[in-house]
Amino acid sequence: MMKTRSKTLMQNVGIYSSLGVLVLVHGGIWGGVRPSIDQDKDDLVQEAESLEMEVTQMSAQSTKFKEEIEKCRQILGDREKELESYGEFLPSIKEKNSSIQAILSLIEELKLTIEKQEFEDAKASGAAGSYYTYDFTLQLRGAYQNFKLMLNKIQQTTMIIRIEKFEVIDYGVGNDAYHWKAMVNFRTYFSR
Repeated sequence: MMKTRSKTLMQNVGIYSSLGVLVLVHGGIWGGVRPSIDQDKDDLVQEAESLEMEVTQMSAQSTKFKEEIEKCRQILGDREKELESYGEFLPSIKEKNSSIQAILSLIEELKLTIEKQEFEDAKASGAAGSYYTYDFTLQLRGAYQNFKLMLNKIQQTTMIIRIEKFEVIDYGVGNDAYHWKAMVNFRTYFSR
């Protein structure tokens, strides 16, 4: 009976020792893993907070952009309505040829030579094509003072004439000083 008791006691000591070793080993592994998991958790929390701040900032920027776009749309709508009302004051597209001829005559009266001319087709513009634009380019040669007079006289006409581009190609030298050569792009407006 003693042998059985010793044997049982030995078995119990072996079992409890094994359990102790397992607990120590498990605690050591878990203890080493636990700080790493805690660090990863902290990193993820910080990253999530950073992403939340970025989302908040982007949302604010998006709202600001939407407001600016809406303001631009409102301004554009106002301008389109304004341009539609101009249609009543513009010469008819049927008068385009005589209006353009009046501009060309004005230029020639000012002793500016038309060396080259390019005319584009009229384009419907504005809301629902409420008016037309007609662009043309002239290569002119003449005295500086005559170019100044041309710009002044064009402003005084009843037509709406926009100078899209004014590029001096040659300023002239020597006896031709102040005798310019320039490319001028005009835009005129006509009602339907």
